[in-house]
Amino acid sequence: YRRGVLNGVSETWDEKGKLRRQIPYENGQVHGVYKSFDEMGVIEEDMNFVRGIRNGTYHRYAFGKVVFEAEFKDNRCVKNCNF
Repeated sequence: YRRGVLNGVSETWDEKGKLRRQIPYENGQVHGVYKSFDEMGVIEEDMNFVRGIRNGTYHRYAFGKVVFEAEFKDNRCVKNCNF
């Protein structure tokens, strides 16, 4: 926090000590690459945010490898939106 507003990376850990989520904040808004991880700590998905709005590529992973990719612009899916 900076002056009561979220700034930096927020991390969520499970009861076994594995990282489950990383959410970057800037001035209280999600800004940067959000990442979620499975119970083994392997990445499951990532998504780019710009000032709280989904912009850029979304990836879903299986065993650490990309299995699905979509594209967002101004919080709307514009490519491979069938998920």
